Amino acid sequence: MKKIAFFFLSTFLLAACSQTEKTSATDEDTVEGVASSDESEAGAQPLAAVCVWDNLSVRAEPNSKSKYITSISIGETLTLLGESAVDSADNNRAYAKVSLADGKEGWAQSLLVIEGGMAAVFTDDVSIYKRPDLLTKSDKSFSQMDIVAIKSLQDDWAEVVGKRNEGTWIETGWVKKENLSPKPVDIAAAKFGRIALNEKDMAKRKQAISDIVNNPDFSGSTFIPRLEGELEGMDIDPLAEPADSVSTGQ
Repeated sequence: MKKIAFFFLSTFLLAACSQTEKTSATDEDTVEGVASSDESEAGAQPLAAVCVWDNLSVRAEPNSKSKYITSISIGETLTLLGESAVDSADNNRAYAKVSLADGKEGWAQSLLVIEGGMAAVFTDDVSIYKRPDLLTKSDKSFSQMDIVAIKSLQDDWAEVVGKRNEGTWIETGWVKKENLSPKPVDIAAAKFGRIALNEKDMAKRKQAISDIVNNPDFSGSTFIPRLEGELEGMDIDPLAEPADSVSTGQ
């Protein structure tokens, strides 16, 4: 079953990346043609991108003090409009102009939107490698439910960028792609599942997990069995004696 899933994922990812490469090549040819005939009408073509930071702010202007428009979810796909700017008053922070699925446009930190990337989530804990070679294993790893952007593919490897659950900032590395799922339902369930599992208040955690498990929109996710297991574990009283160890008085 795992081999079938791996084959499906490989085919899906390769097809998507191949399509991205074809689109990029076509766009580049088109831009060059326009530039050669009329320089003033030349402009960068819109490109798909993936956000790798949750609740990333979108501003009216390329600076953090500008009017807030909305936020972007981790794993959300957006469009880069080909405009960039640097805020010299804020450590030269770079911004990119973006367009969201609902048509809203604004400026977001370009470091956190991965151009040409494809959203995916880890279905298991995996080691991070410096290069697509087993000899380059690092001491870091991504965890199940970590959401990343796939930048490139090489054989059975994927170059990804994203924040580890145990990390503090985004990182780039190579991983085995068999443990990645590009399914939107898995990415969404992972986002809210991670938030629920990190809730310290036990009652709130249980309610948050229950909301995900009972939501029909998430019913097809790979992570539902794990979340159901978490709920079952919460219903067990750790102080209660096992039934077979209770004294009968005889």
